Amino acid sequence: EKAKIATECLGFILDLEMRRGRTDTLEAPLKRRRCGPSVVLLDIEGTTTPISFVKDKLFPYAASAVTSWVETAGDELAEVARDYEKQCKEDQVPFNAAAPKEEVLRLTKEWIAKDRKVPALKDLQGKLWKHGYERGELKGEMFEDTPAAMAEWVATGKRVAIFSSGSREAQRLIFKYTQQGDLTCFLSAYFDPKSAQASKQEAKAYAEIALSLGIEATEGLFCTDVLGEAQAAGKAGWKTVLLKRPGNAPLPPQHGFREATSLLDV
Repeated sequence: EKAKIATECLGFILDLEMRRGRTDTLEAPLKRRRCGPSVVLLDIEGTTTPISFVKDKLFPYAASAVTSWVETAGDELAEVARDYEKQCKEDQVPFNAAAPKEEVLRLTKEWIAKDRKVPALKDLQGKLWKHGYERGELKGEMFEDTPAAMAEWVATGKRVAIFSSGSREAQRLIFKYTQQGDLTCFLSAYFDPKSAQASKQEAKAYAEIALSLGIEATEGLFCTDVLGEAQAAGKAGWKTVLLKRPGNAPLPPQHGFREATSLLDV
């Protein structure tokens, strides 16, 4: 009986060691694959997407669509008007609350022309673009390497997130309705200046994003085409790569950051 128990115990120990060995074998490649940053944070305009798509298609679409939107928006108009009035107070300029349609229409066109990155405008643009995407009038444009890079990062255990001046809804839409299909399956989170509690050129924003993602800033990689954003992210502790894409503004020499022409190379 004792010999039987000893044999069973030995068998159990051998089986346990074999299982542990198989687990180690399975875990080892995963650990190797997960080297490098645990999160890749992406800018959109000039990084994943051509600047021309934003400037020549998205902005003109919103400037045109707002004319019909103010006539049919109903209760949404009052909400947007409140946001616009709040922004005007911050800008110390007048807002005629008695004529919300006219003011929202006027300011939307004016702010788009000036490329203002205020939350009130970005939120409304997201609403306008949503209709365009859902009706098939808009298709998000991506650089050819963007979907492949995102798929590769996710396959190797990394999370991919977005940080753009556009609203989070606008970010989701541009990746959901792309010419290459729905890419939102690769994305874990979306951040805009409102949710990051600071502009893209403030280190505070990147510290807040790292906290929201549950990582140390040093575990993240931020990809952008704007030097001021790279400097802010770097100050917060993020690793940073500057993208050189067709149509992007030239970068100054000796800026101190790594450069890449493709997301597959970061």
